[in-house]
Amino acid sequence: SSLFPGKRMRKLMQVQGRLQQRLNRFRDVDLQYRRLRDYLAEMTGSQALREISLEAMEQLIADRKRERKKARSRALNRMERFTRKKMRKRFRSMFRQSSGGEA
Repeated sequence: SSLFPGKRMRKLMQVQGRLQQRLNRFRDVDLQYRRLRDYLAEMTGSQALREISLEAMEQLIADRKRERKKARSRALNRMERFTRKKMRKRFRSMFRQSSGGEA
């Protein structure tokens, strides 16, 4: 016999998994954005970029910035869903049931 009810635990794990995916996506895009921005600053300072390369790099950074904003918004939305009162009640009820009714 499992410590937690299978169906309820699977649902909670799915919700947690989706949250983790959103957080990972935000982290990845944020890292890309920051590294590109830093790289551009280094290259611009050394005059190593031609005008067309500079423009392409700026467009890429702008794209990553937009994607970063979307990823952050999605991660926050998922976090809000994960921490809703209904979800907290599910967790509490599962732990109460597993510990013999003790809170």
